[in-house]
Order: sequence, then C-alpha cells, then structure tokens
Amino acid sequence: MADAIMIVDDDRDFRTTIHEILQDEGWGVVSTEDGYQAIQLASMSPFDLVFMDIRMPGIDGVETFLKIKETLPGCMVVMMAGHDDRTC
Repeated sequence: MADAIMIVDDDRDFRTTIHEILQDEGWGVVSTEDGYQAIQLASMSPFDLVFMDIRMPGIDGVETFLKIKETLPGCMVVMMAGHDDRTC
C-alpha cells in the first residue's frame, strides 16, 4: 500500500472525521481504535504515516509507537493528545 496512513484513536468521531478528510484528499487510509490492532496492522502492511492518540485504554500510544517502529522503522508517527492536562 503506497502513501498509506493509519489513524489510531479510541475516539470514534475524531477517528472517522480524520479518516474521511484524508480519504477525500486521495490518501489510502486505515483506522483503528486501539494500539493492539495498530501493531497488528503495521505487521501486515507498510504505512508511511501514523497519527496516534497518546492516551488509549489497554496499550497506550507510546508503547504502540515503540512496537510499530520495530516493525516499520521508516514510518513517521505523529503523536496526538485530545485534551489538556494543565490546570488553571
């Protein structure tokens, strides 16, 4: 799969929105809701870019990132956070 992007986020609405935007722009997009599935997908197909949520249930984005980089060392991974931890 050339020019393939994977989206990993447990927020279904966010994941679907990003998936549809990228797909409309002509990218090959696969999306999944958790790190375990992302690791499995990365072992089956080459991805050029992964957008990954940092906080997910089960295996978090950092652990998932490390596993994906073992399988796809040339893949670029963009880590995302959907909320702000700062207190005012």
